[in-house]
Amino acid sequence: MEASVLGLVSGETKSPVPLQSVVVEANINLYTAQLSSTLSYYNDSECPIEAVFRLILEQSYAVVGLKASIDGRSVTAEILDRESAAQNYNDSLTSGQTAALVEEKTEDVLSVSLGNLPPHSKAEIYLRLVGELNTESDGRVRFSLPAVFKPRYTPLGSSEPLAPIPSSGSEQIEYATVPAVNTCTLVIDNAKDIAGITSPTHDIQLVTNSSGDKITVSVCGKELKQDLVVLIQHKEMHKPKVTLEDGDRSTNDFMSHPAIMFSFFPEFPCEDMKCEFVFVVDQSGSMEGVHIISARETLVLFLKSLPQGSFFNVIGFGSDYIPLFESSRPYEQENVDLAEKYANDMEASLGETELLPPLKHIFGQDAVPGAYRQVFVITDGAVSNTHDCVELVKRNAHHSRCFTVGIGSGASTVLVEGLAKAGNGTAEFVKEGEKTGMQAKVIRSLKCAMQPAVTNPSVEFRHNTRSVYVLHGPISLPPIFNGHKVVVYGVLKMTTKDCQGLKGEVIFRGVQSGKPLSFSVPYDLSVDSRAASQTIHHLAAKAIIRDWESLQEDQQKIVKLSIESGVLSTYTSFVAVSDDGICTPFQQPMRTWDIQPSSYGASDKMDDQPPSSTFASYLKRSFSYLTEGLFSQKPKNHRLKEVAVCMVVKLQRIDGSWSFDDHLATVLGKKREELKEACPVECLGTMAEVWATALSLTHLRVKYASRQEEWELLGLKAERWLQLQSLPLPLTLNEVYSAARKIVG
Repeated sequence: MEASVLGLVSGETKSPVPLQSVVVEANINLYTAQLSSTLSYYNDSECPIEAVFRLILEQSYAVVGLKASIDGRSVTAEILDRESAAQNYNDSLTSGQTAALVEEKTEDVLSVSLGNLPPHSKAEIYLRLVGELNTESDGRVRFSLPAVFKPRYTPLGSSEPLAPIPSSGSEQIEYATVPAVNTCTLVIDNAKDIAGITSPTHDIQLVTNSSGDKITVSVCGKELKQDLVVLIQHKEMHKPKVTLEDGDRSTNDFMSHPAIMFSFFPEFPCEDMKCEFVFVVDQSGSMEGVHIISARETLVLFLKSLPQGSFFNVIGFGSDYIPLFESSRPYEQENVDLAEKYANDMEASLGETELLPPLKHIFGQDAVPGAYRQVFVITDGAVSNTHDCVELVKRNAHHSRCFTVGIGSGASTVLVEGLAKAGNGTAEFVKEGEKTGMQAKVIRSLKCAMQPAVTNPSVEFRHNTRSVYVLHGPISLPPIFNGHKVVVYGVLKMTTKDCQGLKGEVIFRGVQSGKPLSFSVPYDLSVDSRAASQTIHHLAAKAIIRDWESLQEDQQKIVKLSIESGVLSTYTSFVAVSDDGICTPFQQPMRTWDIQPSSYGASDKMDDQPPSSTFASYLKRSFSYLTEGLFSQKPKNHRLKEVAVCMVVKLQRIDGSWSFDDHLATVLGKKREELKEACPVECLGTMAEVWATALSLTHLRVKYASRQEEWELLGLKAERWLQLQSLPLPLTLNEVYSAARKIVG
């Protein structure tokens, strides 16, 4: 594909960008994914070039392979310790050879360098990755792929690994952005175990192969215009599973041993707790546009969903932080009204992203007596002091839990997942264009915060006939919540031949509300039910390496496992050097291209955003649009639905009820008198509130059933309130609901 087709030109010289296209192929089996990414380069200049491409990589993924070709000639690759790989790469460039280098800059930033690409030459780099997939609250497995690799706020001269490479001396630096993913093909294994496959972001096509064991998912359209999300529903999602993978008999190292993956999606009985909730929302400049609007709506929904008897506070942060209250206040209508006004006025106007000061403010205060503190952090970026933030949360984990939501592809998975892990909470991510967005993710986290977790979880691999040493990872598990998967890997320190006939079981243990719980899952290594790939080995190695890195184990020990398994680590790199014997140093100086993450395809500002900058005015103008058609910039259908849901939510009182008034009639699209006449008894006093609440709850159930995850908690509050009301005899609540359904339609 020509550069001009993609519009890929340098911002400085307008010359074509060397990275022409990105093609991704993925294979999914339960919670695991294998990705193959092809990066195609072309040097359209008269001098050799070096193209440096850095991308944000989800922390759950690992690079496990590198191949390359230069004008059709193969380039061999190997994994070495970091210093040796860099030396090989630099020596190759000096001698005139073409070379490629892949290394981790941080746990979630990957750097791909292609050096000495001759004039008018083509090159392709093939990256292989493996990853562990997350789940939705209903158990659907979630695969996501950025349409482009989004930027973070990284000005020139910053120490951040995504910051632009500064020019030095006579070195020529060109700056450009990466293209969108041109093609994505997704193959899902074990099709017979799949109940359904959907995408909240794209139109997709599903094709099952002739044997019925694989489903190919194709995206309609050539390029991904926004981040891709595919959701996979399994038939037996709550059933614990053990997946076996044979070792490689041609080796005598880590990869030669059988590997096991134990996984399950928990469904434990639980009770609600009394809590203090602190909502910490990013108001830095990068949140401008759709992100800050969604944050306003989410905060309102969060406030309406809190249980009575709790305490809460709201803190906005950027270069500075602004707390709503000096300390948390009771969940009372007056305080909630102030919080809604705070939400209405939130803007992305607080500069850069500085999370440590508001965290210090929170943990510097005593928790509310008798309540467990739950901190919710929403951000779309990264911070320079991630370690300090994580350590602060960890030090306070004995009395406070931390839940996080990362927005867009620029959110640091190291920060978002690190805070959640340190704070015994959960981490969620929202991709660009995802229909089920931030609101659902925050409510999912809120559900977890309101339940006691399974603490001190452990997994034991036990065998029936003889003692077998099992190297497993992660070494320790975080607290476990309903709606969040559990995956543990084990590598049996024996050969595949020696384990014939060996039977065993995986035993899970934990404590919930002071009571022990346990269950076991048997497996039989003599049964031919093993996976054919090396994905489980690679993910096991990644989990073990991450454990060792966090425990600051001996570096040589980590390097040895990284090289044996072929899994990239902090201390190793992949290097590929052209082996065609051509070593002609170029006469002209090499030009360096710094290919930056791009905002291509991202919606920085909503095209259907109303002209007003505050949520209150947004709602006011939305009311006008619904009643008088005065909304000058008519929202798209999906956005209008979001506005309508927000208006229903905004009108609810903290006890779960609604008032019977003109505003509610407007939201329901009816005249007040029409609703009053439809009430099964005289619509006065408490009965008017009962009727208004039944109408509102029925409206949500009928019109917005697909978004139940967002309004489920406030719906439960409404239902409880209704059940506590005394109705005039012989009227029943079922009769009230029936009348409401007739008028709502």
